[in-house]
Amino acid sequence: MLNPKVAEERLKEYSVDKPLALQKERIAELPGAFRQSAFALLGLKPDGTPFVSDTKYDNKQYEAQNKGREAAYRQIDTLTVAELEKLFAAYFPRLGTLLAAWWKPDGRTLYQGSYNRRPFRMDRGASSDESRNERRQILSVLLHNFTQYQEMPIEWFAAWIPYLGAYNADNMGKLFAFAIDSGNDAVFQTLIESGKGEHEIGAMGRHVTRGLLSASREDGWEWVEKLLLAAQRQEGLRQSVLEVVDEAHPTAFRRMLKLIRENDLFRFSATVRAADTWFGMNWVAYEKLSVKAANAATETVETFLADPAGRDDVLRETTDGQTVYLALWSMAFDDAHAALKAAVPLLSDPLLQRRYAALHLLTELRLKEAQPAILAAFEDPDLRMAQKAFGACNWYEGGAIGAIAADQIALLVGQDIAVTNMLEQVAEPNTPAFGFLSSLKEAVSGIVAAITGDPGDEKQEEETVAVSDDRFERLERNIPRFPARAKELEPVIWDWDKQTAHAENLADRMPNLLGKRPVERLFPFVSVMSSYGRSSIATTIANRKDKTPEMRELLFDLFADTQSYVRDSALKAVEKFTLADDEAERIEGLLTRKAADLRKASLSLLLKRDDEKALQSGERLTGAKDANQRVAGLDLLTQMVEKKREPVRAKAIVTGFVAARADKLTAAEKAMTEPLTSDTHVKATLDDALGLLDATRLSVAPQPVERNRFVYMTGSETQIVAGLNAFIEKHKEAPVPVKNYSDDIEETLLGNIRYAWHFPQPDPTKTIEEEYERLPFLKTLIEWWESRPDSMRDPDGWELLRTTIALAAADGGVGGRGVKKEVWADVENFFGKIPMPKELTPYLIRWIVRLNPLPEKLADFYLDGAETVIARVKGMEVKKDVQSWRDSGRVQSYFNLARQDFKENAKDWSDEQIIRLWHLLNFVYRASGINDFGGNIQIEEITAALRVGAANEHDLYRTLLPKPAPRKENQYYHEPSYSELAQVSGRKVPLFDTTPGLREIVDNSRRRILEVELRRGDTETAASRPALALRYSGGMDVLLKTVAAMGKETFARGYSYYGQSNRSNVFSHLIRATFPGETDTFEAFADAVKEAKIPEKRLVEVAVYAPQWAKHITHTLGWDGLSDAIWWFHAHT
Repeated sequence: MLNPKVAEERLKEYSVDKPLALQKERIAELPGAFRQSAFALLGLKPDGTPFVSDTKYDNKQYEAQNKGREAAYRQIDTLTVAELEKLFAAYFPRLGTLLAAWWKPDGRTLYQGSYNRRPFRMDRGASSDESRNERRQILSVLLHNFTQYQEMPIEWFAAWIPYLGAYNADNMGKLFAFAIDSGNDAVFQTLIESGKGEHEIGAMGRHVTRGLLSASREDGWEWVEKLLLAAQRQEGLRQSVLEVVDEAHPTAFRRMLKLIRENDLFRFSATVRAADTWFGMNWVAYEKLSVKAANAATETVETFLADPAGRDDVLRETTDGQTVYLALWSMAFDDAHAALKAAVPLLSDPLLQRRYAALHLLTELRLKEAQPAILAAFEDPDLRMAQKAFGACNWYEGGAIGAIAADQIALLVGQDIAVTNMLEQVAEPNTPAFGFLSSLKEAVSGIVAAITGDPGDEKQEEETVAVSDDRFERLERNIPRFPARAKELEPVIWDWDKQTAHAENLADRMPNLLGKRPVERLFPFVSVMSSYGRSSIATTIANRKDKTPEMRELLFDLFADTQSYVRDSALKAVEKFTLADDEAERIEGLLTRKAADLRKASLSLLLKRDDEKALQSGERLTGAKDANQRVAGLDLLTQMVEKKREPVRAKAIVTGFVAARADKLTAAEKAMTEPLTSDTHVKATLDDALGLLDATRLSVAPQPVERNRFVYMTGSETQIVAGLNAFIEKHKEAPVPVKNYSDDIEETLLGNIRYAWHFPQPDPTKTIEEEYERLPFLKTLIEWWESRPDSMRDPDGWELLRTTIALAAADGGVGGRGVKKEVWADVENFFGKIPMPKELTPYLIRWIVRLNPLPEKLADFYLDGAETVIARVKGMEVKKDVQSWRDSGRVQSYFNLARQDFKENAKDWSDEQIIRLWHLLNFVYRASGINDFGGNIQIEEITAALRVGAANEHDLYRTLLPKPAPRKENQYYHEPSYSELAQVSGRKVPLFDTTPGLREIVDNSRRRILEVELRRGDTETAASRPALALRYSGGMDVLLKTVAAMGKETFARGYSYYGQSNRSNVFSHLIRATFPGETDTFEAFADAVKEAKIPEKRLVEVAVYAPQWAKHITHTLGWDGLSDAIWWFHAHT
């Protein structure tokens, strides 16, 4: 075998250039009859172009690709061996003959896949889709993973497959087995030598054990058997062998069962796990399993496999459930359809264990043809049978029951006839057997009718659907016998196979199966459903065009549900209604509740009514006894005023409310009514930073002009980039120490590094000598740099600086989306043609810079370059997509380097340089079209500009309180982060000491945010999200005001993505962001609490929620030890 790194390098020798193009050329020469199919299997249209575009995701393209591929698979199943050979040779010229013979052989095939497969077989020519699975899977592996090795023979793959991926190797083992059975001794010998570790290239893997066991050579089986016995304590080796035994040649499997039993291999956990996969018995979960019991079950299977006639006799007579199951299992091992035929009659057996064993086998077969029988077993009088059948059926619309392929009709018709014959043989119509067979007959006949009905007769089609898919009716009549609460049922055969029955699970499936039935049939089961089922009903009703009064009534019930998931689904239907008066009053009644999403949605529904109706709701709500309703009424009237909808009348209602409540007004009511009783109240928005910003006083951003003091690009930088690209190619076999995914250091070849972050980074904390020790390859790199030609040198010695700029300019391309080429013409001329750097090229430059530092004090160079490049972008100020030109790597190059230099060397920058940087920032992020600073300008940049007089307080307000970009409802990811506000809103901000006026600006922002937010109702304000960014909201006065405004609302805990800005969340955050100030003494706090009339219980809740106030509250309550207890609680939870 080979070292993996060496193997990776050597594989390149066998790889072809442009593999897809080669295959397309050969496909173009195929006969037209199957040329299209050959293209489709590669994901290509008949003209050779891809179905799926790389530029955007389009589900329809994937659907077309899958449809074309499925049609291709079906066509190639009809081709002759000669035609198949031509087809496969177009993909793999040296595998065509082998693949054609492998695609067409007689006999049986395994049809289940995945880790939980069973070793059941069916005829390769069977009409079931499952019979094609194995062939399609292996061909897919070849086409999707090995096209670059398309010129290689099967013998080459047998040797090199260990280096082409474990999954690929495992699948290819089956093809190797077929090659061996076709007389290819070279493949057999390669696998044997690979397993022994004697092959020059090949290595041990599952392709070895799978290939040898799946082939029909006994000497191969014997070699694997000896390997298994020699494993001893090597559990991993034993597992790798046993995990492919189930897919071995049938005779090899029989030999393995005997070997395992005779050598007591069930004493090893790997054997038990493997047997679980073979038999579907879940022995791993059964702690009481003994080696004796496992051996006994295995011996039973051995006996049945060796004596089918005896097995059939036992199956007719035995009353033991496990024996029945193993008899059916051994039958399915050779022929799944024969086992299906034998299992179906057992479902009507009077003995429960026999019925249950047959049902278990049917679920393990995983055949579409078994679904009607499983569905019929759902009607079994024993709840354990019914629950197991329920768990194995498809209860979704358009599932397996109603979508069986046309090529299975004959089989279904045969089953229909067989069931009819069995019915005629049952003498007593009222027996359980007669009832089961009648149900089975109904299911099978319905499916046949659905498939064979006249598609041109629309009426007949509708009637057929109604009759054929009776899963809804089955659920409907069985729900009453299922328990209302989840109940674990006693096992029938195996302790590990306990069923849990719950009527809720059945009811939840009903909306998906309703079809064209009346929605009212769901109503009796709403109380049984989980939130998922109730949400599904709401969606089902929402999708119906005509909604009856009963449907509307149920939707309003669901809108009032306790679960937000259900409420949201109902809202999507209710919000389209025109509310009747009684419905509006019903919505008003919901506003006694505290759920933020319910309150917000209810208010939105009431506000959709006309002005008169909305005012009536506001008046009723503000006159209610419930405090939550009154707050909602004030919120509604506030929005009426702010949206100029009868503002005078709305204010009059508020004035009357204040007069009527007088001294009974709560803190929240006072906060909300104060602005509404003012003649100057206007809605606060972020357009003017909550009223703090005067847009006419923003600083002016001059148009950048070109500067010619420096030589920006000389051409040396392009030579250096190209030279480093060539250097990497030349030294691709140089060993380099890299970190792997586990952060361990391992050696790899330079040319094999696929991701640059693996490459070692310079560490300025280490000496140069230590750096050379970390990266010995560095010596070669520096020798290259020092011996570079004159074309890579500049007279001023700044070629390395210009190269870093060229690499920055290359990253991000030329221009943004939708911007015309002429916009970039002058910029492109400025930089010239920059070669595309290899992945590692920028990282090698970093090492060169580490040993050859760049010149100091480059601020003017970067600023001049940035102004020159931006000045060369033409026409961007009149473009609608002004953001696009900023995405250019060319525009960002000098600009970002200037910003980075300021960040690292701010103390060396002059006032003039800071002013120039501010002018650039101001132009790029406001004057040229974006008109916003939020998230784009760093707080250190604007505060520096403020210190030197370039920026003013209004620029800072715009930065701290940016205006959100337009967004669709609920798309909160468009919101600004307000990170600049968070940086300067703490209690201790170093920038306050160096930036005159900054403290006052931040205090004004905080004060205004609190003023707007604390008078809110349920509706989010413009200040809600900025409030969440405050790291310090204030002292005692803010704490008590916020606690009073919250009333009895519960403090928010945890995170809610869509509800983060609701009232309780924001107020809770503000409370946690308060801290005692110097004047907030214990005595002052106690007096303020007394005046605010905050209850004792609420004070304790505040102390636990915001423990920074625990000592103050302890003093106020006089509870010795409360503060210590609270801090102990926080330290231990």
